[in-house]
Amino acid sequence: MELQKKEFITYKHLERLFTSQEYFVWNLNVDKVLSDFNIEDENTNSLWEIFDDLNNEEDLDNYKFVEIIKNGFNLVNELFIKQIKDWAIKEKKKIIIINEKNNQLAFQKTIDALNDPEIDWIVNPVFIFDDLISKCALYIKDQKQLFSLIHSSKTKLKNYIKAYFDFNVLIKNNIEINEYLFFNYDSKKEYLKSNDLSFVYSKYCWTQKSSPSKQFKKPIEEHVKYSIIEKLKTGIITFKLNKKTNEEEPIITLFLKDFDDFILQIKNAKNIPFSGNINQKDLTIWGSNPLFNDLFNYQDYGIKKVSGNLLKKSELIELYLGTKKINDFAKNKLSLNYVLTNKSQYDKEIIKSYLNKIEINNIVWYDFEGFSMPYSILAHTKPYQQLVFQLSLIRTEKEQIIFNENLVIDPQKISTNDFVNIIEKIYWSKAQYYVVYNKNYEILKLKEMIELIEKDENLSLETKKSLSNKVNLIEQNTVDLLDLFSISQSKDKIPPIFIPDLLGFSSIKKIENYINNNNIKLKVMIKPYKNLNIQNGLMAMNKGIQRYLNSIGDLEWEKESKNLAEYCENDVYAMIMVYFFIKKIYQEN
Repeated sequence: MELQKKEFITYKHLERLFTSQEYFVWNLNVDKVLSDFNIEDENTNSLWEIFDDLNNEEDLDNYKFVEIIKNGFNLVNELFIKQIKDWAIKEKKKIIIINEKNNQLAFQKTIDALNDPEIDWIVNPVFIFDDLISKCALYIKDQKQLFSLIHSSKTKLKNYIKAYFDFNVLIKNNIEINEYLFFNYDSKKEYLKSNDLSFVYSKYCWTQKSSPSKQFKKPIEEHVKYSIIEKLKTGIITFKLNKKTNEEEPIITLFLKDFDDFILQIKNAKNIPFSGNINQKDLTIWGSNPLFNDLFNYQDYGIKKVSGNLLKKSELIELYLGTKKINDFAKNKLSLNYVLTNKSQYDKEIIKSYLNKIEINNIVWYDFEGFSMPYSILAHTKPYQQLVFQLSLIRTEKEQIIFNENLVIDPQKISTNDFVNIIEKIYWSKAQYYVVYNKNYEILKLKEMIELIEKDENLSLETKKSLSNKVNLIEQNTVDLLDLFSISQSKDKIPPIFIPDLLGFSSIKKIENYINNNNIKLKVMIKPYKNLNIQNGLMAMNKGIQRYLNSIGDLEWEKESKNLAEYCENDVYAMIMVYFFIKKIYQEN
């Protein structure tokens, strides 16, 4: 007889309570999150970041996108179990792995294992109390240590929420915890083979944007002397706020007696309707609502959806609360003031310097698309490291297109030789300049290719040196069109080209929309991205991941390769279109 599926409260509900207004505790629209996930720089690991925000939610099983990402973590789980088994053998411990899909059965097996004196370690334990469910990575019985697995190379402040939730669920089950630890990916290890991943455990949650130093991590086999358990027992969570001091400053306090109150709030949230607007609860020190930007009604303040470079989330909250007005921020932000006053800015001298490099010279225009996995794809690569599997390039002589090529590499067959081919195709002995849009990504990928090439024992030293020299020449002669449009929030300098209608955005797709929406006719025009089968880098990455995981078969891959080539080529033509747009601006102003 099949047990009835029960609706449980997970730590994710608690996390949403801490980062969102109550309505979204139970009503986060996954499709909306995915469709609204629109980033300026698409060359990120955004697919995996989205999953990090949505994972461990049982109601996501019907979403194909999420299912694909889940499949990407299957090997992670296999490698984790293998490492735990190896550790247990070394420590001479007997383990049991809980792999039942039914939560009640998994919980019962966990309790049986706790009561079985022959079992030392419980892998993937499940703990249930009423309608609360806690899923962890490992429980070591004699040490009473509880571990959670974080799909990242470092912990974050919000991971404390899971520790707080798990701790309380176990306490309610009268299960003692002397230690709480976080497993995460070892980004320091040199991975010598493909499809590999190792794990370390962290002493506590790292709260800075920079990566933790080595002293805060230990190999999986070493015992940890420092623990966050006392923070959980006292209900006081502290972390270092000031990098210049060595003292921890308590800025967040959670009292354990409040846990039941939090759970009651979660339950009551089911009956709370949507307020129709943003709420100050949608942005806390723990994080922000995934739908934050979509919630804010900018029209109430006389401004449309502007870039985060113009208004930070905390400033949007101040506008909502009425503690500040839009003009208060505009007084100290030149770029925001320009948007509000509809003022354009064109630095003709700088613009002309860019035009001079392109209009009379031989140019290579190129663009990459990459994909990543949570583990090493090739030997010497890191978890989440993007590998380029697409190249589109165009050569021009004095603004005339003389050559174009699109290369789509099968992710299942990608190798160092493909990177050799990519570099050789980009390099052109006659080229004076190489034009990209966001050189930070392209140059980084080229350097990573060289690093992998240099470690390939099948390539000669002469070949490696030649390719390295070519990449150096490409970098030295790179022209980045993004520099003409990009805004920096910290410096708030007006870029050489400032168009108020772009609202502080500078992505090539935002500029393409502006050109088409204003019916601007240029020498080179592109297909609107909305008319393509693949419309952005996120979709392209998704296809690469699907193919790597064999979710896309050989026949379908032939079709998708054409769609990918069309998209990537469109990006390169978009750069040429933007160049002629820049030229038009120069001539008319």
